Amino acid sequence: MQTSDVQSSDTMEKVGVKPAMAVGHAPHAAPQSPPASGGSLPGALPRGPQPAAPDYRKLASKVDVRLTAPLRAALTAAAKAEGVTDGALIRRWVADALGLDAEADRASAPRVRIPPEEQAVLAGALRDLGALYEPLSRPSVPADEVKAGLDRIRSAVMPIVIGLGRSA
Repeated sequence: MQTSDVQSSDTMEKVGVKPAMAVGHAPHAAPQSPPASGGSLPGALPRGPQPAAPDYRKLASKVDVRLTAPLRAALTAAAKAEGVTDGALIRRWVADALGLDAEADRASAPRVRIPPEEQAVLAGALRDLGALYEPLSRPSVPADEVKAGLDRIRSAVMPIVIGLGRSA
């Protein structure tokens, strides 16, 4: 295309070309807000070093140890007898051997294993709780029916909750 082929803006207005489409028309730049300080845009103030993310884990390092099958079985049995995990028992032994008293290294939640029969009772209690929503959705709520259902659930769940203390 040669420069003689380009029409002037006067000619374009007559032809019906929109001003933004006219050749030689400088588009209006959208107003931009200045960059926030500390940004990475040109002219922005440089940012300082970012602080390292805090390590929220109490036990930040891991040690892999290879054990024979009999030793591993003995470790697992000893940990079960203590009511802790294998790793917690090893951490306790290491802390004792080194004379350290690090609470985070000694801490371990007890193994909470709910027997299948108790799991079935808890599942039934959850079903009963779900069934209690139906009477509550009626226009007149049968309070005696809801109360009886809650009492039935409580009597089923209470022994299990009390029994959870046996492994603590």
